[in-house]
Amino acid sequence: MLVEEMHRVLCFFNWKVQDWLAKGELNSWPGILSQMRAEGLRAYAHRQAALYRALAQNCLTLWQDIPAHVARMQAIILNPSLAKPDEFEGARS
Repeated sequence: MLVEEMHRVLCFFNWKVQDWLAKGELNSWPGILSQMRAEGLRAYAHRQAALYRALAQNCLTLWQDIPAHVARMQAIILNPSLAKPDEFEGARS
């Protein structure tokens, strides 16, 4: 479940990037009174897209080792003899 949740978080962040980029299209604001305001809204939308892109990248960096760790724990659950001696010592409190 952890790996699936991580995947869904990344999908959400990537969806938000695309959503903000779509909002950044000048024609997505009909009736804008001034070009300067339209440019400001576009800049804001691109900044928001960059923010979500950075969040996704940060998660990828932080989570890079987790899938291998989860796979190892699943293997140990199926075959406890794979655990190293005292690997879980101190984990029980």
